[in-house]
Amino acid sequence: MSDGRHPNDLDTGPCPAQPDGMKGRPALTAAVVAAFLCLASCTGGSAPPPAPGTSSPAGGGTLRVGVITDDALGQCSFLFCGPSASDAQVMGLGVMQFEVQRCCLTRSLLSYNGKPTGQGGGTLQPDLARDLPEVSQDGLTWTFKLRPGIRYAPPLDDQTVKAGDFIRSIERAMSPVPAAMGPNFGEFLDHYSAGFLGLGHLLAGGSEYASGEAEHISGLSAPDDETLVVHLTTPAGHLGSLLAQPDFGPIPADPFHPDARFGVATGHERVSFGYWVATGPYMIEGAEDLDFSEPPDLQVPAMGDAPDHLYLVRNPSWDPATDGLRAALPDRIELSPILSPEVAEHSIRTGALDLVFNWDAPPDLLRGEAGGAGTHSFASLKDFVVYLNLNLAVKPFDDLHVRRAMNYAVARAEFPRFWEKGQEDAAVATHLGLDSEEDNLLVDYDPYNAATGNLKQARKEMSKSRYDRDGDGYCDGDVCSVDLLAKGDSPPEVAAAKDIARQLRKIGLDLRVDAQGLDKFNSSYGVPEARVPARLEQWIKDLTSGATYFPQLFGTPRTDLTPQINNSNLGATASELKKWGYEVRSVPNVDDRIVACDRLTFGAQAQCWADLDAYLMTQIVPWVPLISLRGGRLTAPRVRDMTFDQSSPVPMPSLDRVELDATIEPGPLPSTDHPYPKIPEGVYRVTITRADVLRFQPKTDPEGLRENSATTKIYMHDGKFAAVSDANHELGAPITVGEYRGQGDEVVFHWQRPAFNELTTPKIRWTFEGNSLRLRFEGCGTLNELEPGLCDGVRSFYEAHPWKKIG
Repeated sequence: MSDGRHPNDLDTGPCPAQPDGMKGRPALTAAVVAAFLCLASCTGGSAPPPAPGTSSPAGGGTLRVGVITDDALGQCSFLFCGPSASDAQVMGLGVMQFEVQRCCLTRSLLSYNGKPTGQGGGTLQPDLARDLPEVSQDGLTWTFKLRPGIRYAPPLDDQTVKAGDFIRSIERAMSPVPAAMGPNFGEFLDHYSAGFLGLGHLLAGGSEYASGEAEHISGLSAPDDETLVVHLTTPAGHLGSLLAQPDFGPIPADPFHPDARFGVATGHERVSFGYWVATGPYMIEGAEDLDFSEPPDLQVPAMGDAPDHLYLVRNPSWDPATDGLRAALPDRIELSPILSPEVAEHSIRTGALDLVFNWDAPPDLLRGEAGGAGTHSFASLKDFVVYLNLNLAVKPFDDLHVRRAMNYAVARAEFPRFWEKGQEDAAVATHLGLDSEEDNLLVDYDPYNAATGNLKQARKEMSKSRYDRDGDGYCDGDVCSVDLLAKGDSPPEVAAAKDIARQLRKIGLDLRVDAQGLDKFNSSYGVPEARVPARLEQWIKDLTSGATYFPQLFGTPRTDLTPQINNSNLGATASELKKWGYEVRSVPNVDDRIVACDRLTFGAQAQCWADLDAYLMTQIVPWVPLISLRGGRLTAPRVRDMTFDQSSPVPMPSLDRVELDATIEPGPLPSTDHPYPKIPEGVYRVTITRADVLRFQPKTDPEGLRENSATTKIYMHDGKFAAVSDANHELGAPITVGEYRGQGDEVVFHWQRPAFNELTTPKIRWTFEGNSLRLRFEGCGTLNELEPGLCDGVRSFYEAHPWKKIG
C-alpha cells in the first residue's frame, strides 16, 4: 500500500585532590604520562561481572510501557509504529528494538548487564558464550565456546542453541537487501551493523559472500555445536562489541525445512519480529503457536506483536542460573503506542503507564515532585556530546598553544541552561570521549577546569603562541578573526556559539558566528576543501566501543576504520593539504595510536581509548568539548527502581530491571472512543497484481503499478490494523498502520502511519463468508481531492480480491 531520582551514571567516587585545572587523571600509558604535565592518577572502576544466578530484587507484576509512535529519532521499529521494517537486523541499532531484544528476547555471544557505566554497563561480558573468547596472538582468530544446553523458547523448546545458529544469523545479516526495501538500505540486509560498522568487510570471506561469489562466509566455522570460530581479514578488537549486538543473536534451524537457508527467519526478510524465537527471559505472547511448517507467506506471527501492542511474557525455557546479565523482574511487559509527549505525561501522572520508553521528560519534571505526587524520576548520560571542532589546517588553529588557550578560556558552567530552555537536560563535558566507551576511566578528568575556565592560564598559553607577537596573552593580526559555523535551527547551539565568541575575545580571538540552515551546514561536513575554520558539532554513540568514535572523529581512511578525513584534518598529508587549498602543510597525526587501540581487546582496549582521549586533550587539542546531554524518565508511583542500559546507542530503560511496587494498583487504561465493526479479528492475506491495478485504474503510471502490486498481510485487532506488504520490487510504504471504525456492515479505514501515506477511505460495505472478507466502496469520499484518480487506485487494494483469513 503506497500512498533524579538516581543520576545513575555519576556514581564513581571522587578522586584525590589534583593540581588546579588537572583533576581526576586516570592511570595512563608512559607516552601520555611523559607528555604535557606529570599528574597523579585515579582509575574509575566498574562493578565486577555478576555470577550466574546472582540474587536480585523481588520481581513480579505487569510493566506498562508507552511508546511515542512519532519518535523524534525516527527509530520506532515496532509493528504499531508503521516503519519500513520490523526486523532487528534491518533496523541495526534502532534504540528501542535494540533494548527490547537485549533485555528480554535475545541473548548474544557476549552482552551487557543493562546498567550504567559505573555499574559495569559498558563492559562486555559472556552471555551465550561461556567465557570471553580466546583471541589468537595475531588477532585474526576468535574462538567462542558456548554454554551447553541453552534451549530456545516455544515452539522450538526442544532445540538448543548451536554454533551454526550464529553463522546462520550473521549470513542472513549480510544477505542482499530484499527488493521490496529498495537500494537506499545499502549493501546488506543489516545495512548498519554489517555495512556501516564494517562487519561484512572484516570477516574473512565476507566480501566474496556479499558479492555472491561464495555460498557461505569462509571465515565462520563451527567445528562442533559448542564452538564458533571467527577468522578476520585484519585484527579488530571491537569484534566483541559488534557480535554483542542483538542483530547477531542466534537463529534456529527450521525443523520442517532443514534446507531453509536462514532457518526459521527464511521468508521473513524486513518483518521478522513477530516470528522471533527467543532465547532471553521473555518471549512474544503467542509465540508458542508459531507454525513454521507452513510456507512463509501463510505463517501467522505471534499475536503479541499486533497493530496496537507488543506483549512480552516469560520464556519457560530461560534458566536464570545461566544468565547473570538480566534480572527479569516483571512477569509481563506490555508496550502500547501513544501519540505525543503530552499524552506521555498525562499517562504517567494518572498511573495508566509506568514509564514511556522513548520520552525524555523535560528537566523541570525531573526535579522534586514536579511530575506529580508520588511520581519518581531517573536520569542518565545520553552518550551525546556537543563540541567546538577546530580545523588544525587553518591559522591560527594550527598552533597548539592557541588551541589550549581556547580550552582554558571558555567557561562552560552556564552552557547547560541553553539546552534547558529547549527542554533538554545537559551537563558540562570535560574531555573528548564518551565515558561508556572508556569504562569511566576519565569520569573525573578535567584538564582545563571546563566549568569555570581559567582566563589567567588561557592568556599564559596564548603568550606562548607565535600568533601573540608581543606576549601579552592576546592573539594578534588578521588570522585571529575566523568564522564559526553553527546550525541556525538549533537555538541552544547558536546561543553557545555566541557565548564562546564572547569569551574568546578575552584572548584576542574574533570568532564570527555564522548560523546556517541545516542543508548548508551539512554540505561542508567532511569536506576538507570547504576549509571551515571552526564549527559547532555533535556526535551520538554507535557501538559501546571507541572503535566507532575515535577513528571517525580523529582518524583518516588510512586506518581502514573510517571512509573519510575528520573535520579537524588530523592526519592529512602535505600533498592533501596543498590539494585542498590550505597554506598550512603540517598537522598532527594519531592514526597509529587509533590502529594500536583497535587491535587490543576488552579492558585493555578501553584503557587505550582513555589514554588516547587524554593525549588528544593535552597534546593535540582538536576540540573544545562543551556539553553532554542527559536523559531522564518520569515514572508512575508503582516504579520502585529502574536502571538505564548504557550499552544502547542512546541509553534506554532496562525493562527487565524495572522493579514494581505490587501494593499500588495501576491507573485505568484509556478506553476507545469509537465503535468498530465486528469484523473477525486476526490476520488476512491478499495479493494485488499489476493486472489488478490496471483493471481499476487503466492509466496507472509505472511507478504506481510497482508500488501498489504486492502480497499484503493485514493484521486486525481491537479497531487497529497494520498492512505489511512484500514484493519482488521496491515498495513505497511496506508497512501502513491505522484504525478501522464503523458499525454494522460499514467500515472506514484511517491510514495513519507513515505520515506521507495518511488518508481516510470512504465508507466500505463488508461481508464475511467462509474465510473471506469481501469489501465494496460506497463512493469515493474525498480521495480524489487528495490526488486525481486516487480513489480507483485505493479501491484495487480493497476490492480486487477477497481478503483471505489465514489466522
